[in-house]
This record gives sequence, structure tokens and C-alpha cells, in this order.
Amino acid sequence: MKTMNFIVLILGVLLAACNKPAPVELQQEDTDGLLEVSAIAPSDSNFAFASVDSGAILPADRERFAGLLQLVHLTFNTGQRIIDTAYARALFENRDRPVRALGRIIGYHGINLGSVSVGGTPLIPILHRVGRLNSTAGIEYIRDMTALYQPRMAYTWAATPDSIGPISTTIETPENIVVHSPAGGTIIHRDRNLLLNWTGQGNLFFVISAYDPLGNRSRPLFNVRVRRNIQRAVLSRKILRLLPPQRIYVFTFVLANMNEMEIAGFRGRVLVQATSLYNSYVELR
Repeated sequence: MKTMNFIVLILGVLLAACNKPAPVELQQEDTDGLLEVSAIAPSDSNFAFASVDSGAILPADRERFAGLLQLVHLTFNTGQRIIDTAYARALFENRDRPVRALGRIIGYHGINLGSVSVGGTPLIPILHRVGRLNSTAGIEYIRDMTALYQPRMAYTWAATPDSIGPISTTIETPENIVVHSPAGGTIIHRDRNLLLNWTGQGNLFFVISAYDPLGNRSRPLFNVRVRRNIQRAVLSRKILRLLPPQRIYVFTFVLANMNEMEIAGFRGRVLVQATSLYNSYVELR
């Protein structure tokens, strides 16, 4: 129960708006040719979606998908402690029922799906909360999967016929990723190339986000695709120098398997995603 409360706390805190990143000039070439770096386009400022470090969904993708079926293995490394957990989440939004605050759309009502399960494990319906004031708007589903999650395993999502019809889809979880460099708590210097090193095979990308420890919020700035996963790369100091003058950053490394689907009776596309994330919180000088 303690782990479950922690996961709900993560989602509750990180479902706040990502602030609009300041304009950043992009240097597209890294040092060793293994990385493809691109600036993350700001999401529509009318919307409030989760931070990348909680679910590995970029703001633009979050706006594009009205339905989410997420199975996430999640590691936070701050240098002082390492938190390792996993959760499953299902959210189907009624995009015809926006939630507004001060004339701004901050989210949508979550649709009641009836009974939802992943790998035969039922998810728990909870109130869907949006915005910094945690306004309630319909239903979403969540389940602590820390004791049940396994890498490289097929999990089937299922939901009983309800307001949008039955759901049945299967996805395989990726390998677990472990980041050795930059390790949590590391001090990174802007004027030096950064050696990256990790364990975990598969399609890999990572996101560099500015982190606000007071608000416990991050805003994604760069999306970095790894062209060949040889479990090491070098990030050029030219890229580091382009980051805004902020002290704390989070490097979110992501191994993800994903599918897109449509469900009869549901208006909008659905993202089905199984993800292993590793978040390293570092200091940039």
C-alpha cells in the first residue's frame, strides 16, 4: 500500500503543466555521430499534461492521443537515493468534455471503462485529477505493478464492454534500463563533452529536461534519439552549452515498445506503451 500511495503521489504531482520552454538554438550534430538531437516543440499552452520523466510521453504525443494504456517500469536516481517502481495506468479522455480553469483548458474528463486489467491483474478506478488544484474530472485506472512487472514479457490489456466497447491488445515490455553515466547526483560541466553509458538493449531515446525542485516539475527541452544502441555515446559540450542557465536537470533514458490503435466507439487514437525509464537528476555548471 505504501508503494501504491507513492505512485499515486507521483502521478498527482507530475500531472501539472509543463512550462513552455524558452527558445533554444539547436546544434544538431553530436560528438560521435550516434545521437540525433532535436529541440522539443512546446506543447499547446492551453493544455496541462504529465512530465516526461513520469511516463515517457512527449507533450506533442500527449495532445495527439486521447487514450492511454501505459505499463511503466520507473527508476528515479537523485544521487541520495534510488527509487524503483512500476505501475499500470489506463486513461481514456472525452475530448468533448474539457476541464477549464481561468478560461484555460487544463484537461478532459476521464471515461468510465468498467473493469480494466493488464496481464490478468485488475486496475483500480480512481478519480481523474487535472491541473495544479487537482480538479476531479471522471475516472482513470491505476495499479501498483512493482511486484508483478517483468521485463521482456507479454502483457494483455483487457476491458469489459462499456461506454466505448471492449478492449483487448497485447504488448511486450522492453528490457530494464540502468544508466551508469550520468549517474544521479553527478555534477556536469557545460564546457566538457559528456560520456553516456547504460545497460539495456532496444530502441532507445532520452530526454533532457530542466527540473524545478521546489515545484517538483520538469520541462522537456531536448529529445535525443540513439541511432545505434551500443550502450554508450558522447553528448557534445556544444549541446550542453545550449541549455538554459538552470542548475538542476533530469536525463530521462527510455526503452519503449509502443502501438497505436483505434477502438470502435471511442473518438480518438489510443497509445499502447510498455516502457522502462531511468531518471538521473544532475547538477549542471
